[in-house]
Amino acid sequence: MAAMQGSPFTDNFLLLTELRRTHLYQVALNGSTVQLRITSTNPMGAVYDPNIRTIFWVSQGDQKVMSSRLDGTELTIIKNLTSAQSPEGIAIDPDEKFIFYTDGGLDTVNLVTYDGKMHLKIVMNAKNPRAIDTDRKFK
Repeated sequence: MAAMQGSPFTDNFLLLTELRRTHLYQVALNGSTVQLRITSTNPMGAVYDPNIRTIFWVSQGDQKVMSSRLDGTELTIIKNLTSAQSPEGIAIDPDEKFIFYTDGGLDTVNLVTYDGKMHLKIVMNAKNPRAIDTDRKFK
């Protein structure tokens, strides 16, 4: 992927991870791409909370749920995972400050709070779950 180094976009962008790579990318809706100043081993999914201007992602290589600002500052390990886990997809509920992630290694869907203090398995025996999303209108 041809990506330029530069300042992150602030609006109207997509987040992109590439399998077996070490960076997260922003793609502007006009097609421009910026490699973010975030390094993670094999990031699998990424999501953005515009309310607090923070990216959340899962990393298979690092076995972690992580977050940071778009510029790479405030890098935070939210949850350390075990070697048996294989995080794949990620979604958030920004109102409740919940992170949902799929785990293909343990066949679960999990919930962890933004601060990492609460962690729950909410679906078990999911048979290699991957992508996940939330319904923001359902309350």
